[in-house]
Amino acid sequence: EIEFRMESNAFSFRVMSDSIYSDKPMAVLRELGCNALDAHVAAGTDDKPFDVHLPNSFEPFFSIRDYGTGMSDADIKGIYTTYFGSTKRDTNKAIGMLGLGSKSPFAYTDQFNVTSYHEGTRSLYVLYINPKGMPALKTVTSEPTDEPNGLEVDFAVSPDDFDVFADRARKIFHRFPVLPNLKGNRDADLTHVKYTMAGPGYKVR
Repeated sequence: EIEFRMESNAFSFRVMSDSIYSDKPMAVLRELGCNALDAHVAAGTDDKPFDVHLPNSFEPFFSIRDYGTGMSDADIKGIYTTYFGSTKRDTNKAIGMLGLGSKSPFAYTDQFNVTSYHEGTRSLYVLYINPKGMPALKTVTSEPTDEPNGLEVDFAVSPDDFDVFADRARKIFHRFPVLPNLKGNRDADLTHVKYTMAGPGYKVR
Protein backbone atom coordinates (compact mmCIF):
# COMPACT_ATOMS: atom_id res chain seq x y z
CA GLU A 1 0.00 0.00 0.00
CA ILE A 2 1.28 3.45 -0.92
CA GLU A 3 -0.38 6.41 0.81
CA PHE A 4 -0.98 9.64 -1.05
CA ARG A 5 0.91 12.76 0.04
CA MET A 6 0.85 16.50 -0.55
CA GLU A 7 3.77 18.39 -1.98
CA SER A 8 4.62 21.62 -0.19
CA ASN A 9 5.42 24.33 -2.71
CA ALA A 10 4.33 27.80 -3.82
CA PHE A 11 1.69 26.40 -6.18
CA SER A 12 0.01 24.19 -3.58
CA PHE A 13 -0.12 27.02 -1.03
CA ARG A 14 -1.60 29.37 -3.63
CA VAL A 15 -4.32 26.84 -4.41
CA MET A 16 -5.26 26.39 -0.75
CA SER A 17 -5.33 30.08 0.15
CA ASP A 18 -6.47 31.67 -3.10
CA SER A 19 -7.83 29.46 -5.87
CA ILE A 20 -10.49 27.83 -3.67
CA TYR A 21 -12.27 31.21 -3.33
CA SER A 22 -14.19 32.69 -6.28
CA ASP A 23 -15.23 35.89 -4.46
CA LYS A 24 -12.10 37.04 -2.62
CA PRO A 25 -13.58 39.87 -0.45
CA MET A 26 -16.57 37.70 0.44
CA ALA A 27 -14.28 34.85 1.44
CA VAL A 28 -12.13 37.05 3.67
CA LEU A 29 -15.09 38.57 5.51
CA ARG A 30 -16.81 35.21 5.91
CA GLU A 31 -13.77 33.24 7.07
CA LEU A 32 -12.38 35.88 9.44
CA GLY A 33 -15.87 36.69 10.74
CA CYS A 34 -16.53 33.03 11.53
CA ASN A 35 -13.14 32.79 13.25
CA ALA A 36 -14.02 35.83 15.38
CA LEU A 37 -17.35 34.27 16.29
CA ASP A 38 -15.64 30.98 17.18
CA ALA A 39 -13.13 32.87 19.34
CA HIS A 40 -15.96 34.50 21.31
CA VAL A 41 -17.69 31.16 21.81
CA ALA A 42 -14.43 29.60 23.04
CA ALA A 43 -13.91 32.47 25.49
CA GLY A 44 -17.50 32.45 26.73
CA THR A 45 -18.08 35.95 25.32
CA ASP A 46 -20.44 34.95 22.51
CA ASP A 47 -22.92 37.67 23.54
CA LYS A 48 -20.32 40.37 22.84
CA PRO A 49 -19.88 41.84 19.33
CA PHE A 50 -16.52 41.87 17.60
CA ASP A 51 -15.26 44.94 15.73
CA VAL A 52 -14.99 45.31 11.95
CA HIS A 53 -13.43 48.31 10.20
CA LEU A 54 -14.40 48.71 6.56
CA PRO A 55 -12.09 50.64 4.22
CA ASN A 56 -12.77 54.23 3.19
CA SER A 57 -10.88 57.09 1.55
CA PHE A 58 -9.39 58.33 4.84
CA GLU A 59 -8.71 54.90 6.35
CA PRO A 60 -8.12 52.55 3.39
CA PHE A 61 -7.82 49.34 5.36
CA PHE A 62 -9.92 46.42 6.53
CA SER A 63 -9.60 45.07 10.05
CA ILE A 64 -11.44 42.65 12.31
CA ARG A 65 -10.83 42.51 16.06
CA ASP A 66 -12.36 39.86 18.29
CA TYR A 67 -12.42 39.61 22.09
CA GLY A 68 -11.82 35.90 22.43
CA THR A 69 -8.86 34.21 24.07
CA GLY A 70 -6.15 35.58 21.78
CA MET A 71 -3.27 33.32 20.79
CA SER A 72 0.08 32.67 22.39
CA ASP A 73 3.28 33.19 20.44
CA ALA A 74 3.66 29.41 20.20
CA ASP A 75 0.14 29.01 18.78
CA ILE A 76 0.64 31.79 16.24
CA LYS A 77 3.87 30.24 15.01
CA GLY A 78 2.47 26.72 15.19
CA ILE A 79 -1.26 26.53 14.43
CA TYR A 80 -1.71 29.82 12.59
CA THR A 81 1.08 29.05 10.15
CA THR A 82 -0.06 25.46 9.51
CA TYR A 83 -2.50 24.72 6.71
CA PHE A 84 -5.15 22.26 7.93
CA GLY A 85 -3.97 22.88 11.50
CA SER A 86 -6.99 23.47 13.75
CA THR A 87 -7.99 23.33 17.41
CA LYS A 88 -11.72 23.15 16.60
CA ARG A 89 -12.25 19.55 15.54
CA ASP A 90 -13.25 18.27 18.98
CA THR A 91 -16.29 20.52 19.41
CA ASN A 92 -19.57 21.11 17.59
CA LYS A 93 -19.77 24.66 18.89
CA ALA A 94 -17.19 25.96 16.41
CA ILE A 95 -17.86 26.85 12.78
CA GLY A 96 -14.34 26.31 11.48
CA MET A 97 -12.24 23.15 11.57
CA LEU A 98 -10.18 23.03 8.37
CA GLY A 99 -7.38 25.40 9.39
CA LEU A 100 -7.72 27.38 6.14
CA GLY A 101 -9.87 30.38 7.08
CA SER A 102 -7.14 32.25 8.92
CA LYS A 103 -5.06 32.19 5.72
CA SER A 104 -7.91 33.58 3.58
CA PRO A 105 -6.46 37.14 3.44
CA PHE A 106 -3.84 35.70 1.08
CA ALA A 107 -6.70 35.32 -1.42
CA TYR A 108 -6.88 39.12 -1.57
CA THR A 109 -3.43 40.40 -0.62
CA ASP A 110 0.17 39.24 -0.42
CA GLN A 111 0.66 40.80 3.02
CA PHE A 112 -1.44 41.26 6.14
CA ASN A 113 -0.93 41.88 9.85
CA VAL A 114 -2.03 39.82 12.84
CA THR A 115 -2.04 41.30 16.34
CA SER A 116 -2.61 38.95 19.27
CA TYR A 117 -3.62 40.22 22.69
CA HIS A 118 -2.94 37.32 25.01
CA GLU A 119 -2.63 37.34 28.79
CA GLY A 120 -1.12 40.80 29.08
CA THR A 121 1.08 40.68 25.98
CA ARG A 122 0.48 42.37 22.63
CA SER A 123 2.33 40.67 19.78
CA LEU A 124 2.34 41.98 16.21
CA TYR A 125 3.16 39.73 13.25
CA VAL A 126 3.36 40.34 9.52
CA LEU A 127 2.33 37.49 7.21
CA TYR A 128 3.43 37.71 3.60
CA ILE A 129 4.29 35.84 0.42
CA ASN A 130 8.07 35.65 0.26
CA PRO A 131 10.19 35.83 -2.95
CA LYS A 132 9.88 32.04 -3.32
CA GLY A 133 6.10 32.36 -3.46
CA MET A 134 5.70 30.72 -0.04
CA PRO A 135 3.61 32.11 2.86
CA ALA A 136 5.84 33.33 5.69
CA LEU A 137 5.59 35.07 9.06
CA LYS A 138 7.80 37.51 10.93
CA THR A 139 7.44 38.85 14.45
CA VAL A 140 7.42 42.66 14.47
CA THR A 141 7.08 43.42 18.18
CA SER A 142 5.95 41.98 21.50
CA GLU A 143 5.18 44.22 24.46
CA PRO A 144 3.07 44.38 27.65
CA THR A 145 -0.51 45.59 27.28
CA ASP A 146 -3.63 46.12 29.33
CA GLU A 147 -5.89 45.51 26.31
CA PRO A 148 -8.41 42.66 26.63
CA ASN A 149 -7.55 39.31 25.05
CA GLY A 150 -8.33 38.75 21.40
CA LEU A 151 -7.00 38.74 17.86
CA GLU A 152 -6.91 41.47 15.20
CA VAL A 153 -6.27 41.03 11.48
CA ASP A 154 -5.78 43.99 9.14
CA PHE A 155 -4.61 44.77 5.62
CA ALA A 156 -4.75 47.52 3.00
CA VAL A 157 -7.60 47.53 0.47
CA SER A 158 -7.64 48.90 -3.07
CA PRO A 159 -9.89 51.99 -3.49
CA ASP A 160 -11.76 50.10 -6.21
CA ASP A 161 -12.91 47.60 -3.57
CA PHE A 162 -14.17 49.93 -0.81
CA ASP A 163 -17.81 49.49 -1.84
CA VAL A 164 -17.28 45.80 -2.50
CA PHE A 165 -16.19 45.21 1.10
CA ALA A 166 -19.20 47.18 2.37
CA ASP A 167 -21.57 45.14 0.21
CA ARG A 168 -20.07 41.82 1.27
CA ALA A 169 -20.18 42.87 4.94
CA ARG A 170 -23.94 43.46 4.66
CA LYS A 171 -24.47 40.08 3.03
CA ILE A 172 -22.33 38.15 5.52
CA PHE A 173 -22.79 39.70 8.93
CA HIS A 174 -26.55 40.29 9.06
CA ARG A 175 -26.93 36.54 9.60
CA PHE A 176 -24.62 36.42 12.62
CA PRO A 177 -26.33 35.83 16.00
CA VAL A 178 -24.68 39.00 17.37
CA LEU A 179 -24.13 41.80 14.88
CA PRO A 180 -20.53 43.09 14.83
CA ASN A 181 -19.63 46.73 15.44
CA LEU A 182 -19.07 48.12 11.95
CA LYS A 183 -16.85 51.16 11.50
CA GLY A 184 -15.46 53.08 8.55
CA ASN A 185 -18.38 52.89 6.11
CA ARG A 186 -21.85 54.16 6.97
CA ASP A 187 -23.34 52.49 3.91
CA ALA A 188 -22.93 49.08 5.54
CA ASP A 189 -25.54 49.41 8.28
CA LEU A 190 -26.71 46.04 9.50
CA THR A 191 -30.10 44.67 10.46
CA HIS A 192 -30.77 41.13 11.57
CA VAL A 193 -32.41 38.67 9.20
CA LYS A 194 -36.05 38.27 10.23
CA TYR A 195 -37.57 34.79 10.26
CA THR A 196 -41.28 34.03 10.09
CA MET A 197 -40.91 30.54 11.52
CA ALA A 198 -38.19 28.61 13.32
CA GLY A 199 -37.72 25.16 14.82
CA PRO A 200 -35.02 22.60 15.63
CA GLY A 201 -32.53 22.79 12.77
CA TYR A 202 -34.49 25.13 10.49
CA LYS A 203 -35.59 28.73 9.97
CA VAL A 204 -37.96 30.14 7.32
CA ARG A 205 -37.58 33.64 5.88
